Amino acid sequence: MELIAYWIVVLVAGILFLPNYEGGDFQNIPLFMIILLIVLILTLIKVLHYVFFLLKIKKQLLKNGYTIKQISLAPNLRNSKCYHLSGEKEGKTVNIYIAKRKNSYFTYHFENENKAELYKHTRLAIKPSVRQANIISGHVETRSKGEVNFFWHEEDFKDNIKNILLFKKMPNNVTDICHQYSLGNGDKICDKVILCDKNGFERVINN
Repeated sequence: MELIAYWIVVLVAGILFLPNYEGGDFQNIPLFMIILLIVLILTLIKVLHYVFFLLKIKKQLLKNGYTIKQISLAPNLRNSKCYHLSGEKEGKTVNIYIAKRKNSYFTYHFENENKAELYKHTRLAIKPSVRQANIISGHVETRSKGEVNFFWHEEDFKDNIKNILLFKKMPNNVTDICHQYSLGNGDKICDKVILCDKNGFERVINN
């Protein structure tokens, strides 16, 4: 679905801005510049939100006596280490990966600590012919909405290292293959990576 949407955007952009004939001038240049400016502003706002959140987490680590070992301003990029922020306290290390929640109503199901399948669960609402409230079907339809990959390494799971997957806001539902219940603040994904949001973060680093 997302791919189709992208192609529709490309098609509309081609109709609006590309020349009508070979060797012609580009069309609607002022409109193109306005759209480009809006896109740049929205991108900048997202980056600033991420940077401010990262700096807030850094401040919490310093407040709790940690020394900052590493900080990365690049959001959600694959690199040699799976975390954006790393701190040390009394010989123990905490590595933090800041994850972007795709949609609040998606279920994150972790096949392992490095791969989460995304699912959307919906119930069918039936509108009756007579005047009364809609009837909600008991059948739940589950659709795959893609996957998210992380890049933790075995060297990150030593006894003196704590690894945290941090969401600004927790997804609606998080599960994994190791537990029969949904995971919440402070629970471990596949018994390896601690899951939390900003509300549970300080409690996690204090334990």
